[in-house]
Amino acid sequence: MDLFYHFFIGMILSKLFLGYYSLPVIISSGFIDIIGIIPFIIQKIINQPKKVIKDWLNGHVEFYSNTEKIVYRTTHSLLFAIFFTIICYIFFNKIGLIMGLANLSHLLIDIFTHNNDFSTRLFYPLSDFHIKGKNWNIKDPRFYLFWILGIVVFIIFI
Repeated sequence: MDLFYHFFIGMILSKLFLGYYSLPVIISSGFIDIIGIIPFIIQKIINQPKKVIKDWLNGHVEFYSNTEKIVYRTTHSLLFAIFFTIICYIFFNKIGLIMGLANLSHLLIDIFTHNNDFSTRLFYPLSDFHIKGKNWNIKDPRFYLFWILGIVVFIIFI
């Protein structure tokens, strides 16, 4: 799903478990994209801005380097989520567990909304196991369905 949706889920989780909107929890829900793919997107935009925009609008996304693929798959794994949660718990105590949950929510959502090279490899780098989800893009009705579901949950629980 898109980064804003992950942040939105972080807002829901922080309000639900903490009773207020917590910026660390919100950022944690999108953290794996922030470090796992955004640096590479910026590099692509600098080098090939027209191609990146055209590809995104057409729903065509690909890795341009093996390093990009390794970083993305590492950050989108349960092993990283466990490591992230432990670090957050050490530095933030109780809120660290909620930060870990927000990070885990990102993985769970991406399992169903990513496919092919971007499928979430749950046990990477130990295993390449993944569930073939469906690729989302702004032309796909499921993209809007996820947003509507998120808004309904937000209204009901917050």
